[in-house]
Amino acid sequence: MSALIAAPRRHHNVKLRELAVRKKLKISEYGVFDERGRRVAGATEAEVYAAVGLAFIPPELREDTGEIEAALGGRLPALVEVGHIRGDLHAHTDWSDGHHPLDALVAAAEARGYEYIIVSDHSRSATIARGLTPDQVREQIRQIRALQRRHRIRILAGSADPCRPRIRSDIMDSIIHRIRRDIVGAIAVSKTDERQIDRLRRELGIVTKSGVIRAALKELEAKAEEEHLRREIEESVRRCARADREENRQLFPGGVARRTARS
Repeated sequence: MSALIAAPRRHHNVKLRELAVRKKLKISEYGVFDERGRRVAGATEAEVYAAVGLAFIPPELREDTGEIEAALGGRLPALVEVGHIRGDLHAHTDWSDGHHPLDALVAAAEARGYEYIIVSDHSRSATIARGLTPDQVREQIRQIRALQRRHRIRILAGSADPCRPRIRSDIMDSIIHRIRRDIVGAIAVSKTDERQIDRLRRELGIVTKSGVIRAALKELEAKAEEEHLRREIEESVRRCARADREENRQLFPGGVARRTARS
């Protein structure tokens, strides 16, 4: 009961107290009390909500964004539960700063019943996270495709790219003219530039942001085997690395500890 009263969204609790007052009740950290001071509810949070005429409101919805009105009208939305999760769009392996090998990651995801998993280790510009070089990215993609033959779960390659927005624009613009609207597959990229993704979504006529991400990285995966992309990727990575080094010099004048990149 005290956790409900002490919840960080205090405006939600204020509205609860207002509903209680209308019913001549009082809510405190000890429970719900009537005018005579008798405790009428409070053993559980559900009891507190029921005492003021509300369906139970899960903690995730206690934001004072209309949830109380929805509860009064019987319109509370259903929450996403663990069983609803179909896959993982962002997972690291021990190729960069993850804890588990690629095959262990895939096996664990498959054991959970996932339909897809995206391997999205850091790119080379994230030197403190043992980011992958372009050659390592190609090798990882080859291993992913070999691993796919032994698993039901769909395994896709991605990249966690910490580039600054202007550099990300260079990378994304090189892809935009090659993307087709009917490309499918689930993939993930860094979320550092939402405006850039919105721009691509509008230009491509794709309904959702995730649709843009799926299309972009599917194209990257397909292009990764083309030799001419090698120079394009390496130049983009060099720009990212230069930008990261400059940022590190400004943020850490004394230098930062760096782990050796996997060769």
